[in-house]
Amino acid sequence: MEARETKSKRESNSAPQRQGRIQSGNLHVCIRGNCRKVIFLDNEDKIEFLKRCKKVSEQFDTIIEAFVIMDNHIHLQIITSCVTEFVRRLLHGYSYWYNKKYSLSDKLFRTPFKSFCKYSDEWRLNSILYILSNPVNADICSRAEEYEWSSYNLMYHQKCSIRKYIDIDTSFIYSHFTTRKELDLAIAGFIKSHKAESAIKKTSAPAGAPFTSRSRMPTHEILTHLKKILDGRNMYALDKVELEQCIVKLKRATGATHYQIAQIFNENYEYVRGVLRRNLC
Repeated sequence: MEARETKSKRESNSAPQRQGRIQSGNLHVCIRGNCRKVIFLDNEDKIEFLKRCKKVSEQFDTIIEAFVIMDNHIHLQIITSCVTEFVRRLLHGYSYWYNKKYSLSDKLFRTPFKSFCKYSDEWRLNSILYILSNPVNADICSRAEEYEWSSYNLMYHQKCSIRKYIDIDTSFIYSHFTTRKELDLAIAGFIKSHKAESAIKKTSAPAGAPFTSRSRMPTHEILTHLKKILDGRNMYALDKVELEQCIVKLKRATGATHYQIAQIFNENYEYVRGVLRRNLC
């Protein structure tokens, strides 16, 4: 009996313990759309997210050092003491606004969100460079300054169009880069390193592994075409016939992949594939 109890204690002590989320410090937060759904369908959606991010950061004494809003996810570099409550309040308020705008009741964001504590200034700096280089690595633009929905232009352009919606703390960046050129060189170096790593992964992929071309049209451009096709209609209020017509028109106008279309319409990949097969073959 005693031997069994000792063994049980030993197994209990050796079992991996689930660690709680680190709540305070310099944190990189990543928030994704549920099922990788495209969240931001127009500029109004992005502006509302920034406004709510600013409001909630003030409520929870949270400093935002960098951010980027992509089509289906967001990256934030923050300094906070309550990351869970900050993100919970931000997503709850935004989801309520979003679902009311589009007459939805679905879960908008994937949970739990991801957060990573940056224990050193080097990690913290690399995290910010990763965030700012995200649109370039996604082939949306060739330079970080060309992307409107990141904190890059807030750092060196006083007339940045999104400045009135959100505040960022630039002190850490300015302590490392005194000019925009220095920051650009650092971002370019980070992107070069990222592409080198991606090339290694491609060459080391097993024979027969699927290859995804990156020459496809960026999702934000596809959304611009979709807006024209919808002509003021709510995408989520379309009936089945109207939805299938939109899917076909969007494919013809943009050449978007089945996966991109499924993400945008929040539909099953096989359903989109079937619609296009019936109407385009």
